[in-house]
Parts: sequence; structure tokens; C-alpha cells
Amino acid sequence: MAEHEKAEWVIQEAAEDFEETLEESLKEFAGMEHGTALAYLNMAAPSLGPMYAFFRKKGFYFCGIKPLNRKGEYLMLVHTARCLERYQDIVLEQGGAELLNYILEKRDVSYEEELSE
Repeated sequence: MAEHEKAEWVIQEAAEDFEETLEESLKEFAGMEHGTALAYLNMAAPSLGPMYAFFRKKGFYFCGIKPLNRKGEYLMLVHTARCLERYQDIVLEQGGAELLNYILEKRDVSYEEELSE
């Protein structure tokens, strides 16, 4: 079994060159055979919309919200590259199935389709 690789970004605010900077990081991620990438986007950032759009267009999808941080809550987006997703193996607490079902329902919706909903 191949070793699992990961990429992770915590973004407080997007600078003018954030797309160019992230494109370079994403090239490294694209080369991972069995990788997962996770982006934490500060929900209080004025640039949340453009950051969200950038990652969605790159194939990332919503996977949760990370609460109770000093700088605010973070929107979490994930990309599983070519990993085999085994959602049936996830052990859920009460109420967790509703969130997982929502994530699975929305995961394959493209950014463009999302805008038209």
C-alpha cells in the first residue's frame, strides 16, 4: 500500500497574488499519487468568496467548518486526488450521518452548477 501524502493550507486573507502562489503549491499536490489536500479558509476574510471560488474550480469540495479559533471560524475544503474514498468506514456519532450525507451530495457538484442552484 502506498504512503498517504497530504497538502494543507491555512489562509487568513488572500493577497493579490494568491492564485499564482497557490498554483505553484497545487502543482506539487498534483504529482501526489495517493494524496489529500485540505484548505482552511478564514470565514471572516473579505476575500473568502474569491478564495472559495479558486479552490472549488480546482476540484475541492466542502468538508466542514472548524470552529473556535482565535482568528475566527474556518471553512474547510478538501481534494482527495486519486485516493479511494471509503466513506462506509467512517464511524459517526449521533447526527453525523446528516452532515456526511450533505457533503457527499454536494461533493460532485461543480462550482458552476453550484452557482446556478
